[in-house]
Amino acid sequence: MWFGTQDGINRYDGKKFKSFTPSIKRDKNANQIFSKMITALYYDKSDFLWVGTTKELMIYDRYTETFKYPKEMFCGLELPQNMWFKKLLIDKNDNFWIATQDNGLFCYSKRHDEMKKLTFTGKAPKKILNIIEENDGNIWMITATEIYKGVDGIF
Repeated sequence: MWFGTQDGINRYDGKKFKSFTPSIKRDKNANQIFSKMITALYYDKSDFLWVGTTKELMIYDRYTETFKYPKEMFCGLELPQNMWFKKLLIDKNDNFWIATQDNGLFCYSKRHDEMKKLTFTGKAPKKILNIIEENDGNIWMITATEIYKGVDGIF
């Protein structure tokens, strides 16, 4: 089991906990340390743990015990700097949905190696609380006051 906390990531294997501080090795003498405030976790079918913080998005490889930037593994997965990640989801079509605190909703298509910022009919919400996928593939987005249904990338 994986837990995101205000002090990094913890993994429980049924017997003991192990703590991880998000960092990426830049050279043999230095690591780049990231925000330890973990705000979103998503474990995908390829055995990667997607980690969202109050400032960045990373991917953790449990076999090498290393963190990587998503753009190092997925062409076109580029995001603006310093975003607060709220919710991560990969749908049944292998699209990666990224909900943020104040920067809206993004969707990355692995098939097309393309990132899109989603549009809204009306005013775009600021604080997205959750995104979910129904069994029929519809994507829903929830804010503190409204629920949106996505149709062809428009909410």
